[in-house]
Amino acid sequence: MPTIVFRAEFHPPPEPTSDSEAQWHARKEFEAEQFRRAQSGCPEAFSALVDAYGPRILRYLSRWTGNDHDAEDLTQETFIKAYRGLRQCAHARALGGWLFTIARRTALNFHRARRSRPSNCVELRPDMREPERASAGANADDRIWELARGLAPEHYEVLWLSYAEGLSVAEVARVMGCSAINVRVRLHRARRHLRRRLELDHGGSGSEVSGSGSQGRKVVL
Repeated sequence: MPTIVFRAEFHPPPEPTSDSEAQWHARKEFEAEQFRRAQSGCPEAFSALVDAYGPRILRYLSRWTGNDHDAEDLTQETFIKAYRGLRQCAHARALGGWLFTIARRTALNFHRARRSRPSNCVELRPDMREPERASAGANADDRIWELARGLAPEHYEVLWLSYAEGLSVAEVARVMGCSAINVRVRLHRARRHLRRRLELDHGGSGSEVSGSGSQGRKVVL
């Protein structure tokens, strides 16, 4: 097994075009190729997957731990487990959801060991966003996620996985260990409660929640 060193800074592969859809397909093709090579035992290919998914796993775990040090340790532990069990992941399309499932279980074990409950009350710091998010528009998104932190933990998590990370309903269900129907119910309730908080916050009739990176999706509340 190669030494897996988690880094706070990542260097994804260069994109061949400025078109966002073409970028997305190019990235997915790159990740699929690295996934196949990593399953064949190539450590460099697995390192490329760590670079690709590391920032997302770190952000997610930071919301479980409340501090960067523990989140980085859990992120490294997540990828060590992933490397050891990579053959259990059926195909590259399932890799994202599979990694988040490992990360969530690792965080739960961490909190059980500390005899404490996980909290979603974590400050969203500017340096946790992707570079392209550091703009005036990101400030509005930060305020929405700040309000979302006051929701029930399962509502905050289902919003984050769905919209910040862009996971499908099936992937979110796998990560959270519940049914797809349950995910849809939680999403409906989470959006409703968040809409109320937004209306109280600035008297608007609705707003948009967007993701923290290129994987994120946008939803109109």
